[in-house]
Amino acid sequence: MEIIELSKKLGEALRSSDEFKKYQDAREKCRADKDLEAKINEFKIQKKVYDTENERADHDEDMLAAIKNRLDTLYEEVYSKDIMKEFTAAEDNFNILLNAVNMTITSYISEQPYSAQGECTHDCSTCHGCH
Repeated sequence: MEIIELSKKLGEALRSSDEFKKYQDAREKCRADKDLEAKINEFKIQKKVYDTENERADHDEDMLAAIKNRLDTLYEEVYSKDIMKEFTAAEDNFNILLNAVNMTITSYISEQPYSAQGECTHDCSTCHGCH
C-alpha cells in the first residue's frame, strides 16, 4: 500500500478515536458558549494591544499595567470555566495520542522500535525507543 494511502487510513483512525471525539465535543461546547467566546476574543484583542504598546520605545507603563490587569482577569474567567477545563484536558489527551503516533513512526524510521502500548509515560525522557 502506498504511503499516502496509509496516511489517509491513519488519519481516519485518529478521527474515529475516543480522544478526538472528546476533543471535538469539548470544542463545540466552547464555541456554543457565547460569553466564553466573547472573553476569548477580547483577550486576543487586548493581547495584541498590549504587545503593540510594549514594543514602543516610549510605551505607557500605566496603560500596560491596566491592560495586563485586564488580561489576567480575562484569563482567570476563561480558564475557571468547567467547559474550558474539559476542552483543555481533551486537547491535551488528543495531543498525547498524536505525539505517541509520531514517536512510533519516528522510532521505526530510526530503526529503534517504540511501543506506546502500556509503556508510554508521555514523558519523552523516559522513553527507551528514541534515546
